[in-house]
Amino acid sequence: MTSTQETKTDDIEEGEATKEIGKNNPAFELNENTTAMDEVNIETIDPCGEPKNVENAFHRFLSPDRLCAFSDAVFTIIITIMIVPLSASVDDYDPNVKVWQSFNDDVYNFIIYMITFMIVVKIWEEHAIIFSTMRNIGDTAIVLNVILLLVVSLIPFFSTLLGEFPLEPLALILQGCCFLLIIILEALTVIVAFSRPKMIEPEYISSSEQPSIRTRYYFTFTLQASCAILAISCAQASPPAAWVFLVLMLFCGFIADFIIGLCICCRKFEGRDDEESRFKSCLSYLMDKRIREHLPSERVHNFSDGVFAIVATLIILDVTTAVVPNSETLQVDLRTTLKDDSELLLSYAATYITIGMIWYVHYTIFNHLVVAVSRAMNMFNKLTLLCVGVYPFNFKLVSLYSKSTFERNENVAVQISCLLLFISTVSLLCTWGVAHLNGCARKLQQNQKFFFTRTLIILSIYPVVSLLTFLCGFKAGTFDAVTFEIIQVCLPVVFLLMRFFLDRYHKHRQVQSSDEAQNVKQKEDFPAVPSSSIESEMTNM
Repeated sequence: MTSTQETKTDDIEEGEATKEIGKNNPAFELNENTTAMDEVNIETIDPCGEPKNVENAFHRFLSPDRLCAFSDAVFTIIITIMIVPLSASVDDYDPNVKVWQSFNDDVYNFIIYMITFMIVVKIWEEHAIIFSTMRNIGDTAIVLNVILLLVVSLIPFFSTLLGEFPLEPLALILQGCCFLLIIILEALTVIVAFSRPKMIEPEYISSSEQPSIRTRYYFTFTLQASCAILAISCAQASPPAAWVFLVLMLFCGFIADFIIGLCICCRKFEGRDDEESRFKSCLSYLMDKRIREHLPSERVHNFSDGVFAIVATLIILDVTTAVVPNSETLQVDLRTTLKDDSELLLSYAATYITIGMIWYVHYTIFNHLVVAVSRAMNMFNKLTLLCVGVYPFNFKLVSLYSKSTFERNENVAVQISCLLLFISTVSLLCTWGVAHLNGCARKLQQNQKFFFTRTLIILSIYPVVSLLTFLCGFKAGTFDAVTFEIIQVCLPVVFLLMRFFLDRYHKHRQVQSSDEAQNVKQKEDFPAVPSSSIESEMTNM
């Protein structure tokens, strides 16, 4: 074989290898309209020359996994840093004034925090549902998502501004414009996705599914945009009305699904006078879309874990600021200074352990006890995350009033902490209960019923302890902050001991049942001789 033939053979093999690499690479997919000549042009591009027909040859598509992880991280940071201004306001509280009297100055801030928290989580939920229909994403979708996250990151600023000036028209207009821009960007993302079939999962582009999904998205966005525009329009004339329209944005999805379900049922039963069947069909559609519809489990896990992680570590900033002294202002030795702040370090350890144990309960339910996450389950999950997000504020509140001797301030601060702990853990138990109703819970065999009971007992420890502590707090001097923090630190040990004794009891019962079964089997194999026959034999002898 000549050198020229060898060179041609090597070029052919190299071209085939390049084809194979391009075929297996998920980042690049050939367009459906690509011709054989375009493929040749791609493979014979001169490295030193200009690319030919590249734009016409293929479109670049990427997996949405990394984009979703990045978006989840941004959303979690946004909803956790919204509590920072509220935590900072505790520094202005007077320990010699009633706790509830100090709260009166921040009541609007709390209301706006809760409303904004729910709106941001709702935006994340819509983001998760939209991107769950995509198998690939293009450059346009990535750029739109980056701009969307930019606008969402401005929400804490506008929320804090609105909390300070709740009836100021300009603050309402800015918040409304922010929400309106988010809605427009979400709508553009949906338009781009459904205009490129390669971006959408195959089951969503069938002739029967795609129109209904697109109609649902567009109708929901239209209602939300209308509420935002009305809030902006009437902010100058009537700020309370603008507030009503902003809050109404939370229910636009429910309203849209109700209207769509009603239209579908009217079309389905057109010409028939069957009101009961029409109502049941509409109700079934509404239940499927607002309660039973599944969310991407992995994104729910990542989002929740992000909130727990950021809240648990956000508190150390306050501890560092309060405990670490300045070398110029240090009046006594460092050992004495740190010893005086030991209570604050104990409070941080107790709060961190509590958040970690709530995460443990969350992990147990979402990773071991359920197989899917529905919208109804996520409602209770949002309530849990809302309570967990308030912990930095609660930490500073307990730390401030732990040294207060004015009336019941210390007990009230502890009771607020107990209330947050009770609501967050009970919400998780409600999540598990809803999972059973929705068919999302893991099915247990007959021999696994013990594990169901054991899990229920272990997960009930925090609600029971927090409720008892809350009730004891009504008696002055019964539970101070230090006692409550010691209880929080010791509760993980109670978890482990409870599990150990329950497992030992179950093992003992298994051994006992096994012995009883073995005795029964022996009796069946070797039946006992009747006593009458024994007596007759003794007589014969």
